[in-house]
Amino acid sequence: MQPLTPPSGTPTPSPPTSSSLRSKLFTLRRGLVALAVILVISGFIGAFAVVHGAGNTPHRAATSAATATTAMTTATGAATTTATLTPGTTPVPTATSDGSTQPTADIRVTQNQNVRLPCTTDPVRPYTLVLYNAGTVTSSWLVNVPSLYGDASNLGSQPLISPATDYPYWADPSPQNGSLAPGRIADVVMTVRAPRVPCDGSSFHATVQLSFPSGLSQPDLPLSYSGYGPAPYSNVVLTSGSLNLTEACPASGSAPAPFTFAFKNTGNYKAYSVVDYFKDRIGLHDWATVSSITISPQEPDTHWLYAGETWTVTIAPTTYDQCGATYHIYIETSTAQGTDQTITISDTIK
Repeated sequence: MQPLTPPSGTPTPSPPTSSSLRSKLFTLRRGLVALAVILVISGFIGAFAVVHGAGNTPHRAATSAATATTAMTTATGAATTTATLTPGTTPVPTATSDGSTQPTADIRVTQNQNVRLPCTTDPVRPYTLVLYNAGTVTSSWLVNVPSLYGDASNLGSQPLISPATDYPYWADPSPQNGSLAPGRIADVVMTVRAPRVPCDGSSFHATVQLSFPSGLSQPDLPLSYSGYGPAPYSNVVLTSGSLNLTEACPASGSAPAPFTFAFKNTGNYKAYSVVDYFKDRIGLHDWATVSSITISPQEPDTHWLYAGETWTVTIAPTTYDQCGATYHIYIETSTAQGTDQTITISDTIK
């Protein structure tokens, strides 16, 4: 059998040379290297996007987003100074089986949810409540402080001297309500109206009431304000001088010599104090005058005898000619225990 031969005029293909094979292999390698570089760069770009899209720094809510109201509803309760939780990043919404995201409700108190102070704190001062929205939807909030009206004992052994306040709330929140977008922070200043920190195991309470779009909910956030340590008490004692003085009857028309005494508050809390010499009179005149009062250490309000403070008092009898009479000075105090205390100093002219 004869071998087939190509028709005349048809060129016969020549076998590939080694140089052409090397050229094709080089071109293929270049393509594979370029493809690998593109895949590596795409991986880095995707990782960078995931890292930078995973969290957003929380922002403080604009003041216009939280509107104060004048209506009040106030609380009972006591204290714990706890500033907890630093606001974290906004959580990434979880995906459902159909690929959509699931909205979440998550409002937190990150500072001063439970305020706790020494029972002898004086004066009480405002503090700041911090709310943070860690969820994915905007929430409306309101700080509700229930009324304590009509029960002075709930006001933390209420004021010395003064009657129980008729203001029924222990604190005023400002703003009282507002809205909070995801990742935002809101500050609420709690101005404490109760004159004392509640002690003896009692507390003042309030709540942050929350509302969300339909289908979402979260329990109200409890707030408390209370005290710890010894309960406040006052104890006023005479530290120098005598409770019973005797002076010689002076010549007609002259006055007995002045005398000095001192008294001190040895308790841990202030007492309201008055030096009274008005109850005994000679005719239409006071039998004596207070010539000086020295206070140590000096305090801004001289009506209060503060814990550890001493008053040194000099009394100057006035001119009179009635011998054989006894006159009095009264140191009258209202204590932190809610009782009145009187120290009586007598001066007998013989």
